[in-house]
Amino acid sequence: MDPTGAWSPTDGHAHHVGRSSRSAWVLRSLRVCDARGVSEQLPEFPYHPDPVATGCVEKSDATCLSCEQARGLIYTGPVYAVEELVDCLCPWCIADGSAAARFDAAFTDHLPVYGNVSEAVVAAVTTRTPGFSGWQQ
Repeated sequence: MDPTGAWSPTDGHAHHVGRSSRSAWVLRSLRVCDARGVSEQLPEFPYHPDPVATGCVEKSDATCLSCEQARGLIYTGPVYAVEELVDCLCPWCIADGSAAARFDAAFTDHLPVYGNVSEAVVAAVTTRTPGFSGWQQ
């Protein structure tokens, strides 16, 4: 943490965005139970390390349209797809790519990718990483 108590990008945590750092940490480290009662940790997203702090993943009783399970957390960020997919996909289906494959969806627009970025990285960012709403969206 920096001296003001806010998360800093250099301390190994995502930058704090509009939520108390304690509640974001508690939710991020929360283990949730799926329909089978199996405890699961929120998936790791290398290109979006703390989707709870950014508000893209929230606690919810909603059932995921991809895996048809209520896992206790739901994705609330943007989805680029033909079908309207609002607050109905779990972070696990985003992480493993099944939501993108099932609905031919992307979670980040690939057009603003500049420079020498591999197709594998573009695919990981657009189809297996929670997106976020920017000031221009």
